[in-house]
Amino acid sequence: MALINGRKIADSILKDIAKKTASIKPKPSLAVILVGNNPASVSFIKQKKRAAIAAGIRFSVTHLPSTVSKETLHSHIVALSKKSPLILQLPLPKKFKNISDILNAVPVKRDADCLSRTCIGTITLDPIVLPPTVAAFKKILLKYRISPAKKKIAIVGMGRLVGAPLYLWLLSQHADVTGCDKYTKNISGIISTADIVISGVGISGFIKGKDIKKSAVLIDYGFAQNKQGKISGDFEFSSCSKKASLITPVPGGMGPLTVACLIENTVKLTN
Repeated sequence: MALINGRKIADSILKDIAKKTASIKPKPSLAVILVGNNPASVSFIKQKKRAAIAAGIRFSVTHLPSTVSKETLHSHIVALSKKSPLILQLPLPKKFKNISDILNAVPVKRDADCLSRTCIGTITLDPIVLPPTVAAFKKILLKYRISPAKKKIAIVGMGRLVGAPLYLWLLSQHADVTGCDKYTKNISGIISTADIVISGVGISGFIKGKDIKKSAVLIDYGFAQNKQGKISGDFEFSSCSKKASLITPVPGGMGPLTVACLIENTVKLTN
């Protein structure tokens, strides 16, 4: 079993960006909109800020109260996107029923997270940038010389940030990909035959070693607290690591690598 050190890969990406931006004036900038005070969101934004500083780019946060109206939020998106690439930190407060309408307000050429309908629609074509979760996975494939073509790949969790964009991208790479969600029957059976398993459901230890194929590649986007109160991923590391050929740890795996790809997108989208 080989442990994929996402933090080390991320640090290398950020150092390369810092070298490229050293002579650029004004510096590229990333704007973040935070609505409410979700503790996880606040923590993730701090991680993104640290990465931005390491890469030598500017970083700003517009913090809006959870009571903000959809119209006011839309106005902030429009105004900030005129100045720099931006992201809308998810999740939004539950009162916002149609998140897609809000995300679609972010112009394609400023959408660092690639969450608008137009960006998602171009994943299988020739996008300006890939969603950070997809770009991070692609970097691992390249680093370990893994071609997804004809590989049997299972994605557990078909959410907006991880599962859905990865599913679309993998289809374009000619992978034999199956997406699983809470309505899927026999998830264990699907996982057990997959060459690569990607999970992003956020349930600690959801996938056990007995569920996976020997020598499978395990990519963990999950983030949760286990019974001991420690941060862990969707794969039960103790049992899965004994069977996997490659595995990403949590923390220190896909999280920092995805953030580094977000910063990389920011530079690419800066005019």
